[in-house]
Amino acid sequence: MDIVEATNKYESWLSRHVDVVSDDVEVKHASMRESLGHFFRATYPRWCELWPDRCAAVATLPSVVAAGDLHVDAFGVWRDDDHRLVWGVFDLDEAWWLPFTHDLVRLGLSVKLAIESGHIRLDEEHALAALLDGYRAALERGGEPFVLAERHEHLAALLQDRVRAAARFWRAVEGAVLVPRASIPEALRRALSRSLPRDCKIVGFGHRLGAPGTLGRPSFVAWGSWRGSLVGREVRLATPPAVAFASRAGRVRADVLDRLRRSPTRADDPSLRIEADGWVLRRVAPDCTQVELASLPSGRHDARLLGAMGQETANLHLATRPAVELLEALDGLPPSWLADSVTAMGEALRADWARWCAPR
Repeated sequence: MDIVEATNKYESWLSRHVDVVSDDVEVKHASMRESLGHFFRATYPRWCELWPDRCAAVATLPSVVAAGDLHVDAFGVWRDDDHRLVWGVFDLDEAWWLPFTHDLVRLGLSVKLAIESGHIRLDEEHALAALLDGYRAALERGGEPFVLAERHEHLAALLQDRVRAAARFWRAVEGAVLVPRASIPEALRRALSRSLPRDCKIVGFGHRLGAPGTLGRPSFVAWGSWRGSLVGREVRLATPPAVAFASRAGRVRADVLDRLRRSPTRADDPSLRIEADGWVLRRVAPDCTQVELASLPSGRHDARLLGAMGQETANLHLATRPAVELLEALDGLPPSWLADSVTAMGEALRADWARWCAPR
């Protein structure tokens, strides 16, 4: 089955679980031709199909609740229960039980693509080494959340301009990011309204265009004016993880997010909650958002940033698997396992992209 047929089958499968937004699917299909990076972000279900065979040597190792669709743009910032600024894996829409190597290989391939596009100024060997060194270091220390207070000054400095750019953030929310839709269900409007501060003056609702991999899934935003500034909330429908499609399983629901939220190696986002009917609500703000790599200054921070990504990946995995087991499995792998796996998945990705872009 080639990428065209696989994509059609996945979208048909997804439509049995949610009301797919057809206009967004067309946007996604067009974006998949724009660059290999966009294609990579938009085709995680295909990755789930190919991964067990292309990376068979590392695909049967100890499982953890993994991010699943992990990549360099899956990280972001939020406020924890004590209102401290936290950095870490922000996108957990595809979180599920997977071998711990799965996240590292997908993150590694995204690093390789970022090097090729000029967003990371390291060679592949040193970049992948930084990821693995960070991952191992976090396992050896037992993990720790990235709270940007008195520690992690290099990360705080790297993110400070992005977090402080409130005016630019809200212009994006009110402008290019949102496509106003009068068809937002009334029940969702009420849910969004209830999630905002009580005396907030609602400015508007919108249908949100998400990342390439989430285009087509219902997602809405409400924003308003409250006590001198803008506030916002996003609501999106939780969908089955792509691994459920790849394994030909039915709709799956589990407490994977709860397992992560209870872990001492991660700082929870108290604004994130899942409603009984499957809608996921979250705060929208400059200090509660995904932070894309391209929006950060590149160069001298690259190795430290990649090391931090490796550490945060370990923080995630330590929520469901002891460090000693992960270290033992890691030590049993050959030195070139990550580079070899990244190469294998990269070759499959490029072949699929060529097929997708070919006339048909």
